[in-house]
Amino acid sequence: MRNLFLVNFNQLARAIIAAMVLLAPISPALAVAPFMPPPINLALVPGVGVVTLSWNPGANGTGNEEAYDIQQSTDGQNFVDIGVVFNTGQNSYSRAVSGLAYDTEYWFKVAGYQPPGTYSDWVVAGSVSTLIENPAPPTASGPTNSTLNLSFSAPANNPATVKYGFYNMTLGSYLKEDGSAANQENVFLAAPNDPRWTNFKAIGLSPNTAYRFEVKAQGANTESWSGDSAAVRTLANPPTNLQATAASATSVTVSWGGDAVTSYNVKNTSTGAESGWRTGTSYAFTNLTCNTNYNFTVQSRNSDNVAGAAVAVSGTTAACPAEPPPVQPTLTSVSAAANSNTSITVSWNGTASNYFVQNATDATNSGWISGNSYTFNNLICNTTYNFTVQGRNTGGTLTAQLSVTAQTKACGSPPPSATTTTPPRFPLPATCPATLAPGSMIKVRGKPPIYVLNAQFQVLHFPSGDEFKSWNADDKYGGYILVEESCFDDLPLPSIFPVGVNYRPGSYVVKKSSSDQLYAVLPNDSLAKITERAARDLYGANFIPKVIADISWLNYIKRGVDITEAKAHVGMLVRQNAKNWYIEPHFSTGRLWLREVTAAGFTANRFKSIFIRTVPAIAVADYPVGAPITTDESRISNRIYIYVQPPT
Repeated sequence: MRNLFLVNFNQLARAIIAAMVLLAPISPALAVAPFMPPPINLALVPGVGVVTLSWNPGANGTGNEEAYDIQQSTDGQNFVDIGVVFNTGQNSYSRAVSGLAYDTEYWFKVAGYQPPGTYSDWVVAGSVSTLIENPAPPTASGPTNSTLNLSFSAPANNPATVKYGFYNMTLGSYLKEDGSAANQENVFLAAPNDPRWTNFKAIGLSPNTAYRFEVKAQGANTESWSGDSAAVRTLANPPTNLQATAASATSVTVSWGGDAVTSYNVKNTSTGAESGWRTGTSYAFTNLTCNTNYNFTVQSRNSDNVAGAAVAVSGTTAACPAEPPPVQPTLTSVSAAANSNTSITVSWNGTASNYFVQNATDATNSGWISGNSYTFNNLICNTTYNFTVQGRNTGGTLTAQLSVTAQTKACGSPPPSATTTTPPRFPLPATCPATLAPGSMIKVRGKPPIYVLNAQFQVLHFPSGDEFKSWNADDKYGGYILVEESCFDDLPLPSIFPVGVNYRPGSYVVKKSSSDQLYAVLPNDSLAKITERAARDLYGANFIPKVIADISWLNYIKRGVDITEAKAHVGMLVRQNAKNWYIEPHFSTGRLWLREVTAAGFTANRFKSIFIRTVPAIAVADYPVGAPITTDESRISNRIYIYVQPPT
């Protein structure tokens, strides 16, 4: 349509010029048309669907052309008029011919024109091809250590015959159909709708390298280029030949093949420990458990800090070292001496880890303790007492038992020095009921608190209702003796700890308010450290420790041997072989033994079913069986420590 307009305009222009000539007077001197020089310097500049022509007027002649005629051809032979440009006396002229087909060859020629039909010689510029649109820059994505995904958008107005191909600017090479580098002869070019463009992938790339790409558009006559893509870096090579080798019973070294400059992160997925990003091709994990399998992964990352997939490997620590044979403990000598008319200290020499000291006369004992002496207090004046001492090592091997006797000082002896911690004997006040005895619970009439009397008739309090309920078969507040305020006021308070009643042995695992260390409650106002693993095995996977206030913590005045394995400890009530068993020490051997708790014994000793622990068989595997518990045994049921020798 645009060319048709130019042709019609050309005809109109010629008619106007011819009319002007006819209306002018004819002079004999102008009867012959003067010579018209042809235009010079005709040049063609192609564009996208457009060609711009430019020329200068002829250098010789009169320059009397009225206009310039322009013709166009698509074969170089057959030309058609497409317009005229009037001579306005300029030194140069140009005309943009638009609306042309993309990627098409055209010929143009220009001549001067003088109406009614005189032309200069035609000037032919040769052929020129219109251009095609540049494609948009390609997109590179999805890097691996040797490939990148490529995509682009072809201009919608380009002819369907235009083909496209990728050029790797980093390598300076085209891509073949399979995505590998190509030379100029086998470059891959295809139409934009070619199915081979789907998920086109550049392959054979170097790891950890940044690449840029261009798109080449190839027409039948011309070509064009896109801008370059953003730089995308391939991933680093993944680690290879992973190995996890036991360096010792507590460490494993993970090693791999790879680039020593690349960063790697090694993770122990069994524990969550990581190496952090570092160079090198090995890393050692320490503080592991012997003879245990662990799972590891290794990741690499490129210089842009993009990590690749994790590669897995597993390894096992070396076997646990054999435990040394138990060392036979010794107990070489025992002695006893009176400190006062109510106190005797037993001393000994030996190599054992712990010792068990027993007052055989009163059937009281120290429990297993460390050190080389123990003092028995609250004895009767001018009385001879028999004591035994036995030692054991950490493996449970016992020494021989040695005996010694000693007599308290005469009655009426001077009281102990001010530095002693021996509580004085205290008679039951006359204002109190005669039925009160050590271990009795009392409550002042009309007042809510409940208390317990110790062996000196001193008043001990319950730190909370939980301690009280741990000693009762039900959760009711009962079993006490009502007293008057006059009685309560005449009863003394303890001057040394314990000043309160502790949890029943075997009832709960306990801890301080500001520490996560766990403890098991033992008889005799004692605690023993227990590991979390042992606590779960003995008290159940969902056990919840009781938190004891700092002031009440002082009521636990003794410490037992640490519990590091699933072995039932003294004071526990366990379930095995469809029976309930109580754990306590066997005093002739120093070992723990099992005593079946009958239904009558369960009720008489106020046991609670919630404290029955179902433990693995190994927890009591080597414990001998003793006499059953059928009645109330005060050393088990009493809320304060008044020990009585168990049956043998």
